[in-house]
Amino acid sequence: MFHLRFNHVFFGLMGLSFLSAFVISPRVTDRPRAHIQNIFAPVAKPVNLIGGWVHSKISPPELRDDGSPKAPRQGLEVFNENLRLRIQVANLTSVVAQLQEREADRAKLGDVRSVCTPFNVIGGDSAPRDSLMIGATSMDGVKENMPVLYTGGIAGRISRAGVGGSQVLLVTDPGSKLTATFARFVKKPDGTPDFQRLATDAVLIQGAGNGSMVSRITEKLAKDIGVRLEDWVVLSDHDWPPILDGYRLGRVISVLPSKSPGFVEIRIVPDSNLTMVREVMVMNKGKG
Repeated sequence: MFHLRFNHVFFGLMGLSFLSAFVISPRVTDRPRAHIQNIFAPVAKPVNLIGGWVHSKISPPELRDDGSPKAPRQGLEVFNENLRLRIQVANLTSVVAQLQEREADRAKLGDVRSVCTPFNVIGGDSAPRDSLMIGATSMDGVKENMPVLYTGGIAGRISRAGVGGSQVLLVTDPGSKLTATFARFVKKPDGTPDFQRLATDAVLIQGAGNGSMVSRITEKLAKDIGVRLEDWVVLSDHDWPPILDGYRLGRVISVLPSKSPGFVEIRIVPDSNLTMVREVMVMNKGKG
């Protein structure tokens, strides 16, 4: 009768190992090997943890000063470097936050953004006018009469472009004239807002200075339109690119009798103080 001995088991396992290593394809042995390894996991894991702990005690990791590999620096020098790095991190964090905020503001322009170039505002005009100086030059493809936008709507038009910068005549300047219509958001029966123009006929809007605009229309027309406070005023002017039709100019803040009998004076203000904006978008990539 054949008795299984240790030598038989040993040489059998050696033969199987040889076949697994040099003869049988790894694609065949990988799957059973994974299952066999899982059997030894309860033993292997604690042994591995103990081995790692012993190794860390016998041979702890060497501390290395990458700022001075050959001669470790003193504590005060390291402290000063950490302080400088903290200041840089704080600065970069603030810069990233500003860039994210600016990108979010630019996204509010919608499809118009693709035909615009952003430029920083340098400052206001030295003359007593509602205008801005921006860092856009004629070398940037900026020309007179190009529309200028901001996150709240239409800011104005380029009134002068040169190699040193450009001037923007704001819609609130007395020299600015355009036509627009009144509109408002009306709730549908299902509760969703619906943007509606109150009349199809455009009315003249003129800058009044000091950050406001004015429209003088007849009392009858004002009544027919139904103008009221907080109504929107949106562009409707054939002299402007069609892509800007319906773009916001501002909101109504007052409807008062005019000095001329039979007329009313409608006062309008932009969404923001245009003389205080930090960045504008010049529509210089296409006519829309």
